[in-house]
Amino acid sequence: MALGICGVDMTCHQIRGRIAAALSFIVFSAGNTHAQAETVLFTQPIINISADSGGRIGDFMSRLHKYKYANAQVAFSGNCDSACTLFLALPHNQTCVNAGAVFRFHAPTAGSAEVGLAAKHFLMANYPGWVRSWINRHNGLTTQLISMDYNYASKFMRSCGSVASR
Repeated sequence: MALGICGVDMTCHQIRGRIAAALSFIVFSAGNTHAQAETVLFTQPIINISADSGGRIGDFMSRLHKYKYANAQVAFSGNCDSACTLFLALPHNQTCVNAGAVFRFHAPTAGSAEVGLAAKHFLMANYPGWVRSWINRHNGLTTQLISMDYNYASKFMRSCGSVASR
């Protein structure tokens, strides 16, 4: 009978606690202070969006998932157009907005009306409720470009200044 990581003399909880303590010691020893150890453990990539003209929805969904699972912080500082706006689907704590940010939306272009409609439904299903409401109040996603400015977005998103000061 295999015992795995849990032996006879210690419970699984005790073994896991010792492993966690050993890993903490290794990280703590690598940096000379506790603050440095936290920096090593909790450093997150920061992505600045300042002039993104969009592109293919699939490419942006792939980036969205990569950013989400890397716990990347996405800062919107300028134009975020078309498929770029999918980054608004990231969790609230992973996004922030700077003055000058502009989000521009339109209906996706596709090879057929059926594919275009499916892509439009996909976008709308992924946007947070406040974005969907704003789009609907501006006649929905059409071939006409609609722009959401910083003043509106900042009512629902964290300021990047407040994120940096933490």
